[in-house]
Formats: sequence, structure tokens, C-alpha cells
Amino acid sequence: ELLVYPCLCLFFLRRMEEICNQSDEIYCAGDLLMIFNNMPDNDRPPPQNLEEVLGRISDGVAVFNSEWKLTFINEAGARLVGRTPAGLVDKNLWEEFPEFVSTPIQVVFHQAMQAQRETHLQGCFAPWGRWFEVHFYPSPHGVTLYFNDISNYKNTEAALLQVGSNLQKSNDLLEARVQERTANLLTANARLEENLRITAALYNISRSLKDVEKLENAIQQVADILAGELLYDRVNIITFNLEQKVITGYYRGGPGRKESVTVPFQELWDGLSGWVLRERKPALSPKGMLDERESPEVQKRRADTHCGAIIVVPVMFQNEI
Repeated sequence: ELLVYPCLCLFFLRRMEEICNQSDEIYCAGDLLMIFNNMPDNDRPPPQNLEEVLGRISDGVAVFNSEWKLTFINEAGARLVGRTPAGLVDKNLWEEFPEFVSTPIQVVFHQAMQAQRETHLQGCFAPWGRWFEVHFYPSPHGVTLYFNDISNYKNTEAALLQVGSNLQKSNDLLEARVQERTANLLTANARLEENLRITAALYNISRSLKDVEKLENAIQQVADILAGELLYDRVNIITFNLEQKVITGYYRGGPGRKESVTVPFQELWDGLSGWVLRERKPALSPKGMLDERESPEVQKRRADTHCGAIIVVPVMFQNEI
């Protein structure tokens, strides 16, 4: 096999093919560099040597022997590490750059060399604060590195990711505000509709009572109008004599009126109605919850009759309930 960088000239590859076909060994760029430079002049067409070819590419190229001694580095590679080719050639990598020792880079390089496996890595080298991309091509005779500084690319990538993150946060915030605003509008609309229903109920009650002669008929119409306008399942209006403790009238309205049952005064007194009469203020009892203002018998009655939420309102007439 011949492992070389794609930018090498076609004439060089053709000449190397003749050499590699005569051997089963794997060659790296360092091997080819020595072979090429030792060719007779009449077998080596221009450019005059491989250093000229590698020196013209923009990526860094470095060649090390099996003892990690640098045998070649092009101008681009030397600039990337802040040195000159002359100041690095024949120097040991780990001695010249001790900041690489005991880092993931050293571990990866040694593993790739031992396994004789091509390796590609990207990483941020903390001591320099820069990102590098490295292609690692080992052979029994050494190793060739192709590397480049990709810090600008990584910084741009990080900036784009940050912009994307900020946009996502802004979008999430906007969506949350829209949902909150929508919820507030729905709540306000529900309250408005409830108020309109109450207003309509009161208006219709006032109109209906105008022409009613009997009190019983008036109360029944009130029950029907309240159930219809306020969308209640059941409306029960109960009249009674507190002194005699008896119920004098039971008026039902709404689609669930048939579920309502007539109960004795004592059961009303032990339930939410008795609490309202004693406290002289309205009461709301939610659906599916035991109300401590009711006796156990009344709580059971509510469950047996599938009663939902209850609103009990005292009606005052001439300072009497």
C-alpha cells in the first residue's frame, strides 16, 4: 500500500508505484521522501524534490521516524506551531513539546503507532487554546501527520450554536407568553360569558315575574330560567317554615331535575342547606369531595343520587330567609 496525501503529483505516484510493487511493506510520507530524494536526477522529473511538493500545500505536514524524531516539517506546519522547520528538524516530539506529554494526543498517537492504524481526530489543545484537526498515518518506519488549525471554524460553529440556542430560548419564551396570554384571554372570556348568562337570567326572571299571579308559578319559572341560562344540570328552590321545621315547597328545574329527590326538613338541616340557613351566606361544595358541613347520611345521599357540585344560596325576603 502507498499512503500519501492526495495533493502529491501524479508523476511521483507513478514512480513510487514501481517501487511499492516490489515490496509488501507499508510506506509513509517519510519513507517516500527519502526514496524520492535518493533517486537519480534523470529519474526525478521536476519539481526537484518532495519537500517542494509538500511545501506548497496549506496544511501542516510533519514526518517522524520510529523514535518520534522529526525528519521533515513543511513551512505551513512550522507556522502552525509557532516555529521554523530548521528549528524543529532532528528534534524529538515529546522533548520539544513537553505540553503534549500525558495528554490524550500522546495516548492516541502511541495507540495508532502500535496498532499501525490510520487515525483522524479533532480536539482543543488546552495549553494553546486552539483547535486542531490531525490525520495520523503510521508505518513501521515512522509516522506522517497532516494537521491544520481549525479554531476559526470551531469558534464559528460555537457561535452559530449559541445563536441557535438563543433563538430557541427566545422562541420558547415567546411561545410561553403566547400560551399564558391565550389562557388569560380564555379565562376572561369564560368570566364574561358567565356574567352575560347571569345578566340574561336576571333579565328573563324579571320579565317572567311581571305577569305571574301565583307565587308558586313564579318560583317554578325562576328555577327553569336559572337552569336554562346558567347551564346548570339541576336547580332546586326549596321553601320552608323554620319555626315549624317543615318544607312548604319544592321546585325543580334543569335537565337533571328527575334525579332530584324530596327529602325531609331534618336532612336538609343536616346538609349544606342547614349550614347556609344558620350562617346566612352562600356555600359551594365541589363534586366528588366529602363536605364536612354535611352529615354522613347527607354525604351518602349525594353519592347515591350522582349529585355533582352544589351551590346553595339563601334568598332573603323582608329580612327573612
